[in-house]
Amino acid sequence: MEDPDRWSPAIEKEIQRMREFGVFGPLQDPPAGATILIPLWVLAHKFDGDGKIVEEKARLVVNGRTQEEGRDYHHTFAAVLRFESLRILIALWVTLGYHIWQIDFASAYLNADLDEEIYAWPPEGFPGRNTGKVMRIQKSIYGMMQAGRNWWKTLDGTYRELGYTRNQADQCVRSRVSGSGETMTGTYTDDTLGGSSSIQEMKKAKMEIGSKYRIKETDSVQFALGMKLTHDRDQGIATLSMPAYWNNLLSHHGLQDMKPKSTPLPNGAVLSMGTSPPSTEDIEFMREKPYQEILGAVQFGAAACRPDIAHAANVLSRFAHNPRKVHWQHLMHLVRYISGTRDLGITYTKMAPGGLSPIVYADADYASCVDTRRSTSGVLTMMAGGPTFWMSKRQDVVALLTTEAEYIGLAKAVQQAKWVHSFLSELGHEVPRPFLIRCDNQGAIAISENPKFHSRVKHIDIRYHFLRDAVEKGDITIEYTPSEDNPADILTKPLGAAIHTRQVSLLGLRKLVPDRD
Repeated sequence: MEDPDRWSPAIEKEIQRMREFGVFGPLQDPPAGATILIPLWVLAHKFDGDGKIVEEKARLVVNGRTQEEGRDYHHTFAAVLRFESLRILIALWVTLGYHIWQIDFASAYLNADLDEEIYAWPPEGFPGRNTGKVMRIQKSIYGMMQAGRNWWKTLDGTYRELGYTRNQADQCVRSRVSGSGETMTGTYTDDTLGGSSSIQEMKKAKMEIGSKYRIKETDSVQFALGMKLTHDRDQGIATLSMPAYWNNLLSHHGLQDMKPKSTPLPNGAVLSMGTSPPSTEDIEFMREKPYQEILGAVQFGAAACRPDIAHAANVLSRFAHNPRKVHWQHLMHLVRYISGTRDLGITYTKMAPGGLSPIVYADADYASCVDTRRSTSGVLTMMAGGPTFWMSKRQDVVALLTTEAEYIGLAKAVQQAKWVHSFLSELGHEVPRPFLIRCDNQGAIAISENPKFHSRVKHIDIRYHFLRDAVEKGDITIEYTPSEDNPADILTKPLGAAIHTRQVSLLGLRKLVPDRD
């Protein structure tokens, strides 16, 4: 261990927590045929929303990969909060004037009991190490296959006891109405972000949860799912951005001084795997290039709060298994764009036209993938002046016409609209019917509204025709919007600088002024 003096306090703190939670039973001889896991220490820094180190953390984990399914564990799935759900919650809270708060569950997994009989060798810092003795694991320690699920079930039971209702559209979102007001929460493992309609209700919600678990409260909410969150309740504005994340990515790879670009990809860029094997030049050039590492980091940022780079990240991911020099050059083009827009973020405001009435936009770029000739769909949901959902994805089938590609893209938009409707309805926020979807293709709209065009679409897979069914039932209405006013356009193709800048503005993205010390 490097610099043990620095990490010793964190390790001692974790050992003390293990004892307080009763994680391990007494030392004993190993039972015959027992599963015995190997413990190890994981050391990490905890950062704030500006990328500054706030504390050293030590976590004791076990190697759960040696567990046997059916004996040592049975189920592993544990729901986690979706980015989309978090963004909708923030848009709701800002518009409704709710108080936003945050709590962190201390040693979250250790609150969950372990039913299976599993043992561990004494870890470093515990008595009995190297004696041949073992300790029974009594709590869901980090690294066990079922640990995340056990914690989720434990916390879910607590929320039910406190009168919360779980949202079936996202099982990590819960809400309740009490005499002191309404509270909604979104939980990602050990972090919970909440919104309450009154200070009294906020205090009550935190007090009740704090009576069940050890929690850490923050004076002000600054960080959510890796994003910097700012909130001005009086002004009715909230922002999500990742300046520290981008700064760390750029400096880690020595790219912080690159000259910025004005677009994520060159206008009209077309990338392909090619028909021949990589050249010797490609192989040598890419040998030490961290293509997958940088791209993975970019994809996370794109999914969090940067829809303007979602299309570029999606296109470049198609070559991640065998990138060539040209793909690296385009990845660096994207990084240079990020370098110049690292302070760009989403803004939600209660003053936005349309308020909390969601609008879904759809677009498609016909046959844009030259390797497969499949089209690219772009779907976007806007609420409170900012995007809450976006998708840039190559379609699953080859469309024969532009109209067909747009129709398939509209079907994806209907799926999204139905999910948003379900999510909001379960929170008690009814969305007026019909749900509005906007598209820039008149032909696709006509097909969705009029069955007389049977000859044009009889070959389209029946799964896409639930779009027409939704229109007939009055669940949705599709409205034409010109391409220049369709923000989903940025999710389907590389654009020129002027058009791209306008699309970024339509997305509700703004350059946020960084905090100064």
